[in-house]
Amino acid sequence: MSAAIAEQLLNFSSLRSSVVALCFTGFKQCAMISHVSSLKQFIRESPEVRSRFAELFPKPEFISRTLLVPCPVKYSPQQASLVGTAFDYLLRFYAHHLNLPIANARRWVAEAAVNSLEEDATESQGFHFHEQCAKDVVKARQLLADAKQHFSNYLAIGNMSDALFRSVLNLATLDPIMRAGTGEEMIGLINERDTQDLKRLIQAVDESRFKAKSLCLLNPIFCESPDFVIGADADLVLDDVIIDIKTTELCRLNRSDLD
Repeated sequence: MSAAIAEQLLNFSSLRSSVVALCFTGFKQCAMISHVSSLKQFIRESPEVRSRFAELFPKPEFISRTLLVPCPVKYSPQQASLVGTAFDYLLRFYAHHLNLPIANARRWVAEAAVNSLEEDATESQGFHFHEQCAKDVVKARQLLADAKQHFSNYLAIGNMSDALFRSVLNLATLDPIMRAGTGEEMIGLINERDTQDLKRLIQAVDESRFKAKSLCLLNPIFCESPDFVIGADADLVLDDVIIDIKTTELCRLNRSDLD
């Protein structure tokens, strides 16, 4: 989905580690945590925590500006989510290449999705259901293998090929399987038009904002708290800045983007 790659949004995403620690302290002061599936769910369902967030992170003034990459077409919510997730992958790949000596990446969510599919295929009952699960696994494994190869080629030569753009879209079709437990029927279903959209988005990125000095964490997980089943992750951590990537049709900042 073409988006406002708004420079202000990157500035607003800067959270010092000390502030994050204070935020988690605030959680325990504001509400009793009873094992929930994710940090997002906890915040969404806890008025006290949202109030605390508003105190810690006041919504900054957001200056309206012309979109760097106007949206070429009207996307459905599902299409918008797919391209947004694909761009998350693409920008992390970009940051990885830019910070090769110090980049530290965890396993992709798409890899966990393939593992989940494999478990489902092993535990499936009934011939037709098992057969479909097996087909899903074969297809997902191939998409993942292709993506790893194209990503490796990119790290080696620094050129984003058309195959890489297709691969991040394919990876995005796998993510919902892990994050939401649905979407097997969408595996590998992408629109070639979206590769052009991703090209325009990545071309609008300011390289200087993604060059780290000493620390580059790609999609890290904050998992020290035993109170969350899934926990929370970040798109990028560069030095002392946490960056959250938002791909949106409208150049605006909502309170929910900060919570």
